[in-house]
Amino acid sequence: MKYTEEAKQIVALVGGEKNINSLVHCATRLRFLLKDETKADTRGLKTMPGVITVVQSGGQYQLVIGNHAPDVCETVSRLAGVVDSKEESQREMSMFARFIESFSGIFTPLVGVFCAMGILKGIQGFALYTGLYHETDGFYQFIQLLSDSLFYYLPVFVGATAARKFQ
Repeated sequence: MKYTEEAKQIVALVGGEKNINSLVHCATRLRFLLKDETKADTRGLKTMPGVITVVQSGGQYQLVIGNHAPDVCETVSRLAGVVDSKEESQREMSMFARFIESFSGIFTPLVGVFCAMGILKGIQGFALYTGLYHETDGFYQFIQLLSDSLFYYLPVFVGATAARKFQ
């Protein structure tokens, strides 16, 4: 809803919905496969607010728009009646491949936190081994609580990332 006007303008400037073969996005770009790139108004797109630049590369017509690219892509797809190529390719994947993709999509956002907790556990073990503090110290117990917190609340974090993954 937030990007409806911007999406309407993008669809019109790329030559209309009949000129769009497919549409995908990455973190900052909308990547169009157009039937006829000459119908697209590159100058108009470059001057449009919200579009940083236009890149024509590898048979793709790319609009660099920033971090809100996934939201704009969803709106453009809905307005133009174009199925996102990622959704289309997901239908073609085997059951096992879809399971692996879902599993990795749920746990990938947690990898950084797992690494941080592991590093914290390592530092704690080193400090305990060298005698910097002991298991009865309050600081040890605080670090222990911090380094175990992910595992205590892992079901909540997995539920949140799964909800985001499955929308």
